[in-house]
Amino acid sequence: LCGVCGAELAIGIFCEFTAWYQEHMAVVVAFDFDLRKNFEPQIAQRFGPPIIQIADLHPEVANVTLRMGTSHGRPAIGVGTALDFMLGMDGETPVVALVGGSASSITMPVASVAGVRKVPQISFSATSPKLSDKETYPHKCT
Repeated sequence: LCGVCGAELAIGIFCEFTAWYQEHMAVVVAFDFDLRKNFEPQIAQRFGPPIIQIADLHPEVANVTLRMGTSHGRPAIGVGTALDFMLGMDGETPVVALVGGSASSITMPVASVAGVRKVPQISFSATSPKLSDKETYPHKCT
C-alpha cells in the first residue's frame, strides 16, 4: 500500500451510509478511533491500547488515516466520492487504497476508475462474479 510514502497513509472508505447502512458508519468510526490509538498516545492512555496494533509500518509513515464517504446507493456518486479520495479533490491527502462499495452496481464502476489509477480496492459485500475478472478489474480484491 505504500506506493506514495509520506507522513500520512490515507485509506478511503465509502458505502451507502446515508441510504441504508448507518451501522457501517458506526463500525468505520470505531475502527478509525482504534487506529488512531496507534499514533496518538493520549488516546491510548485514556482508552487503552489499540485492538488492532500496526506493526512494522514503513518508517516514513507517521500516521494512517481513514477517510469516510458515501455513495448514497448510486454508482455516479460512488465514483465521484472515489475520485475525490484518489485525487485529493476534497483538500485531503490522496488515498492509496479504497474500501467499498457494498453493492456490485457501485463497486464495478469504481473498480474501473481505481484500476486506471492503480489504486487497490477491497469490497466487502459486492457479489457479481464479473468482479473476479482480473483483466477487467486488476486492482480489485473481494
